[in-house]
Amino acid sequence: MSSARPHHTRATQDELERLGTEWLPHPAYSPDLSPCDYHAFRSLQAFCAGKTFDCCDDVKHAVDQWISSLSSSFWMDGIAALPVRWRKDVATDGNYCE
Repeated sequence: MSSARPHHTRATQDELERLGTEWLPHPAYSPDLSPCDYHAFRSLQAFCAGKTFDCCDDVKHAVDQWISSLSSSFWMDGIAALPVRWRKDVATDGNYCE
């Protein structure tokens, strides 16, 4: 079992319940849902490397800068790579992790 703190709060759980949304527990650092495995997040991680942010607005500004710096082909390449990842995931019964 992961020792990571849950990525949810009571208020979030209450709101999900109010909306009729089912919350599915998942380990915080499970590799099968790690966003750093995906095209956009690897690029964002590289863009933010070495930067520090003093407030949420600084983070928002950095993300806006990052998005503005990307070409449309960046997004098309990431989307085009998804079927390959999906096939690998299906072929390994959901155990594919890169």
